[in-house]
Amino acid sequence: MTRAQQTDAQETKTPGLDIPAELRRREQRVAALQRARQVIEARARELAVAQQPEYEAKVAARQAQRAAAKAARQRACAAERRP
Repeated sequence: MTRAQQTDAQETKTPGLDIPAELRRREQRVAALQRARQVIEARARELAVAQQPEYEAKVAARQAQRAAAKAARQRACAAERRP
């Protein structure tokens, strides 16, 4: 036998190496990770929906503040033009 064939034969006889069991374990782990990811994504969607009204209120307040500041600047410029 060649050296590579001897090594292959020894690896398949190794008692700690059970390829089908290892594949099942890895597939189960991948499935568990996918379930966990789905739970995390669902929580993130729920949180985003819950925070949306607060965000919209902040945006409206910011726009109102900008509009008020713009109006004040326009009044100030108009006052400077009327000497």
